[in-house]
Parts: sequence; structure tokens; C-alpha cells
Amino acid sequence: MFGEGFLVDIWNGSYTDPLILSEEERNLKTRLEHHVYRLASEIGARNTAKPDAMEAAAQYIESVFRDAGLEERKQQFHTADGAGVRNIEAVIEGNDPKAECLIVGAHYDSVACPGANDNASAVAALLEIAGAISRKGKPQKTIRFVAFANEEPPYFGGADMGSWVYARNLVQTKVEILGMICLEDIGYYSTEPGSQKIPDLLKGFTATISAILWRFAEILNQRTWWRGRSTLSAVIVTFHPRA
Repeated sequence: MFGEGFLVDIWNGSYTDPLILSEEERNLKTRLEHHVYRLASEIGARNTAKPDAMEAAAQYIESVFRDAGLEERKQQFHTADGAGVRNIEAVIEGNDPKAECLIVGAHYDSVACPGANDNASAVAALLEIAGAISRKGKPQKTIRFVAFANEEPPYFGGADMGSWVYARNLVQTKVEILGMICLEDIGYYSTEPGSQKIPDLLKGFTATISAILWRFAEILNQRTWWRGRSTLSAVIVTFHPRA
């Protein structure tokens, strides 16, 4: 999804062409914008210092999963400082229950700001990808869509980070994982000249990164459940800068 759709191109210069969307993609754009507006503008900053906002965000994500015909699963946990939060998972079971599963995830908490880009944009994409796949029928492999709590400081990198809690549970329950697609900060897009640049730190690694991403795309194209998912590419292309 990432490699072939756009990330390989991210290292070849800034994308300057206008976005020309089909009617389906315009409808998708409207839904994506609604998700971001709900999380960032109406709910606002969402973290353990604002428990009501965290709860509102979690309930919204759960409601969108349900509207897509998916059953949400709640992974409740308490942090060392006493905060109660939850990861939210929606699972689309594959045809082969013994096969490795794919995880698609995004965190829904924010720092002390509305967090439209970081990370409501990625949550919006997560919700729409889940909905799109659920409408396409059963994939070959199981796909787990997860909205994580507590990815921002003070929990980032620690045992109370939502993805850490989730990963520990996968190990304990011996779930076989094919891989994970992490959606993060994908809401910024601009066609202004010079507005999107490759960080200096990455310039020396562009060839290697491109090769890795192309290989990832090739692997995805070999998976029968992935073929023909053009709608999913539109979800990401709408939000992700080509840098």
C-alpha cells in the first residue's frame, strides 16, 4: 500500500500536480475531513490529562467501526500513574484463520493541542481503510485495525504506551504477525514550491529506503487479498504528502 501507492515517489522530489479526484474520492475526502474535524476541532486535545476528551475520542472511533459493520474490541489498561485508557481494535477475519495477520494502526491521543495532523489525520485514514476493506469481502489473511492510546509523552517509549501494551498481549497470546502498517502524521499536504523537503538526515539513505519500499510493494502485490485495492490507495494519497 505504502510503497507502490506513493512512498517510493516521496524520495524523488516534491509533488506539485493538483489532486484530481473522482466522485468516489471526493466522498472519501469529505468523510476523512469529518473524522479529523470531530477529533481535532470538536473533541480537541485528548490525553490522560483530559480524560473526558480521551473517552469522547474512543467512543467516536468505536461508533465508526460499528457503522462499518465491524465489532470493536476494547483493550482496557491502567497506567502507572493511575489513568484508565483503552486501545480499540476491529478485526476482519481472513479466509485462513491459521495464517499470519496484518496490523494497521494509528494512535488517537494527542499532546496539549487539537492534534489534527498528529494524529487525527491517521485515525481518519485507519477508519476509512477498515471500512473499505470490510466492504470488499473477506481477505485471505486476518487484518487487525487498532487505534492506540498513550503514544504521546509522558508514555511514549514506556510500558504504558498503548502499542507496547498491545504488542505484549500479542506475544503472550502467540499471535503470528505478518507485519504492521503504522499511520502517523499523514495530514499535511501542500503544492507550494519548496514546502515539502526531504530531511537532511535521510538524504543519504534515499536509494536504500526506496529499494526497501519497492520490495514491500512487491510482497503486497503477491498477496491475493491485496490486489485491486485502489480505493485504499486513495485513502492515503488524499492525506499523505509526496514530499
